[in-house]
Amino acid sequence: MCQSRHPLATTLLLLLFVLDTATDIATGLELVLNDHFYYGYAVLACCLLPIAVAIIAELFRVVIYGGCCGGGSETTTSRWIPLMFYHFYTAFMIVASGCFRRWRREAAYLRCLHGFLQSAPQLILQSVIVLKGVHIHSLHQTVEAVQKALQSGETDGVTVLDSLSYLTQDKPLRWFWGLIQVMSLFLSFLSVLQTLIQFNEWSKRRHTLHRMVLVVPFFCRDHFVPCLGIGLNPRLCRRKIRSASRLRTPSYTSNSSQQPRSGHG
Repeated sequence: MCQSRHPLATTLLLLLFVLDTATDIATGLELVLNDHFYYGYAVLACCLLPIAVAIIAELFRVVIYGGCCGGGSETTTSRWIPLMFYHFYTAFMIVASGCFRRWRREAAYLRCLHGFLQSAPQLILQSVIVLKGVHIHSLHQTVEAVQKALQSGETDGVTVLDSLSYLTQDKPLRWFWGLIQVMSLFLSFLSVLQTLIQFNEWSKRRHTLHRMVLVVPFFCRDHFVPCLGIGLNPRLCRRKIRSASRLRTPSYTSNSSQQPRSGHG
C-alpha cells in the first residue's frame, strides 16, 4: 500500500483542484438558470478548454515523435484517451504522484494545464462578470444590501454587518448557494497563484519560508491588478452609464399632448 511523502500538500492540492472545478461548473449552471446565458455558457466553455488543449497537444506529440501510424509503444499508444476524462484523470494523478515518482511530472503538467487554461480564463472572465453587475440572485441581494448600508451609514448609523445580518437572518440554506459565484472567483485566484508558484519554483529543490513570503505577494499583485483593470474597463462603464441614463430619462416631443401631466390634471 502506497503512502504519500507529503500527505498534507497532496490533500490540499486535490481539494483545491476539485473545489475549483466544481464551483466553476456550478457558477456556470447558476448563471444559465438566472437567464445570463452568454456568461454562463462562457464559464462552462472555460471548463472544457484544458480538455481540448490536452488532447490536441497529445495528438501532435504522437504525430511528430511517433508518426501518425507508427508502432512505438511509448510515443504512439493512445495516451490521449484518459485526457477525455481530464478532470478525473488529473485528480487521480495528483494522488498517485505522491506515491510514485514516475508520475510526478505528468501530474505537474496536468496541474499547469488546469491553472493556465481553466483557472486563469475563469479568473478574468468572472472578474468581468462580477464587476459588470451580472450576479446570481443571492449575490445581487448581498451587493444591494452593502451599497445601501454604505450610503445610509453616515446618517442612520447602519453598518454593513448589521445590514448583512438582517438580510440573512431568515434565509433558507439554498439561498446561500447563490454565493457560489464569489467562492468560484476566490478559488480560481488561489489556483492560478498555486500554479504560478509551482511553475516558477519548479527547478528549486528547497522552498524556504522567506522565498514564499516574497513570491506570494508579487504574484498576487501581478494577476490581481490586470483582472481588476479588465473588469473596470472604462469603455464598458461608459456604455453601462449611457444605457442606464437612457432608461431613466424619458424623451418628450414638442407636442403638448405628449407632455407629462401634473397631479392636478
